Amino acid sequence: MSQSLSSSIEDYLEAILALTESGEPVRVTDVAKKLGIAKPSVTEAVRTLRDRGLVTQKPYGRIFLTAEGLMQSARVRKRHVVLRTFLQDVLGVNEEQAEIDACRIEHVVSTETMDKIVAFLEQDQTAGQQF
Repeated sequence: MSQSLSSSIEDYLEAILALTESGEPVRVTDVAKKLGIAKPSVTEAVRTLRDRGLVTQKPYGRIFLTAEGLMQSARVRKRHVVLRTFLQDVLGVNEEQAEIDACRIEHVVSTETMDKIVAFLEQDQTAGQQF
């Protein structure tokens, strides 16, 4: 059931995953605060996520990632971490800018390019390089 997701929906998934891992209940208010956006926007996004089978939520209740939602959110986060690592540790981009750029790039970079970046980082690691 892999599906194409918009960059904003990917951001919601990534935020819900991070909040879930904190161990606290995840509610619309929490997601809005984390992303710095209005609650009605989160409510609409959660409806979209629910319609796509990526989260479950009873009205005004907690938000839970489904198995597919967990897989998709983990994929988005991995792309983000790999890109941030590459930008910061390989290219020498400062931490703050690497974070900003990784957030932007993660949504548009091709699978081929991501695979090559991952292979480069893995090769760099096995060569004993500290990246």
